[in-house]
Formats: sequence, C-alpha cells, structure tokens
Amino acid sequence: MPSRRPGAAALAAVSGACAGPTRLAGEYLPPPASRACQASEDGRVIARGGERYAEVGCRSDRRARCRALWVDYAGGMRVWPFTPRGFDEHRPDAYDPGDPKIDFQQAAHVVVARDGSRVWWWHRGGALSSGGFHVFHILEDRLEDVDRADVWEIWALVHEGRAVPLGGAVEPWPR
Repeated sequence: MPSRRPGAAALAAVSGACAGPTRLAGEYLPPPASRACQASEDGRVIARGGERYAEVGCRSDRRARCRALWVDYAGGMRVWPFTPRGFDEHRPDAYDPGDPKIDFQQAAHVVVARDGSRVWWWHRGGALSSGGFHVFHILEDRLEDVDRADVWEIWALVHEGRAVPLGGAVEPWPR
C-alpha cells in the first residue's frame, strides 16, 4: 500500500469523496444524502453510501493513545497524520519508544467527526511543553494546529454527538 505524509499529493486516486466537513464554529448543515459520509460508532470506519471510504488507524500500546495515527483510503493510499520522531512507516514494528516514563510521542484524545471529515488529537510536545491539539482534514488532505481558544469546541462536538472518540474510549481531557 502506498503511503505518505499529509499534503504530499492530492487525493485524486480516491473517487467519490464525501461532501462538506463539520465546522467547528457556526451552524452545522448536513451535506446532501447522496454525498454524505458517516463515521462508525467507534470512529474507525468512514463510509459513504454504505461503502468504505476511509479507515482511521491507531497503533496503540495504551488506552486511547496512539503511537502512530493513519488514514487508509479505499483507493489504496495510506496517509500518516501523526508519527513520533524515529518512526518508520515502512517498518512500524521496528519503532522503539524507549522509556515509557519519559515518552511523550503519542497522539491522545483522538476524536473523529461523525461526518468523517476530520480527526483531532492532542500531542504533548515534550517534557517542558504543554502540547496542543491538531486536526487532519480527511477529505482535504490537510493538517493543521487547533488554536487553544477553539479546543472547547472539539469537546462540544463530542458532547453533541457530532464527533466520537476513536475506539469509543473516553479519557479525561488535558488541562
């Protein structure tokens, strides 16, 4: 399966993209039913018209935390929105995180939009960093940071049922 980092190329190989992303702010308007996507209850599979469009994957050794986070598209492309330093996506089993007491290279609090448009996660940058939230726009192949002032809106999406924790696991949010 071909793989790459976000934004390296357009998703031209993926046909029949889903319509309209969930917006953090403003009124939510669902896309037309013919183009609507939906995430599964555990947020792992994104379907369009009952057919698999993409799948969100997490290599984990702890509850609700990912050593690596990827999206497999139905067209055969794999995109890696989050990998720790030293991770080789061609040899994922070779990654050694070192001492787990000081290993901060994980995506935590992973949340997927119900409409399959985005996946959010929190990454602690290091021992002296408070970290921050990031978002990968699944339909647009775009990765960006989430402004600290907007983090509450991610929680609101989960609370309103418009986003689900990946794997269905819920853990306390960072303060």
